[in-house]
Amino acid sequence: SITDIEFLAGGKFLVSASNSSTSVLAQYNADGTLDSDFGNSGISEVIANSSITEFAIQPDGKILAISGTGSNFTV
Repeated sequence: SITDIEFLAGGKFLVSASNSSTSVLAQYNADGTLDSDFGNSGISEVIANSSITEFAIQPDGKILAISGTGSNFTV
């Protein structure tokens, strides 16, 4: 299921999604197609056996993905 979405310059958008075995980030072009310049053909596996709860994009373009709750989390 989708856990977060961030709209980027030029109409692109970045989506985090999780299922029971992994979490991924996927970047899409403005027309809704996967952005092949991001990750592996538009998708990047981030955290295995966990769920991304939120992500942020730093000013330098690097992505911080946060997984977990309370004091038990991964960045």
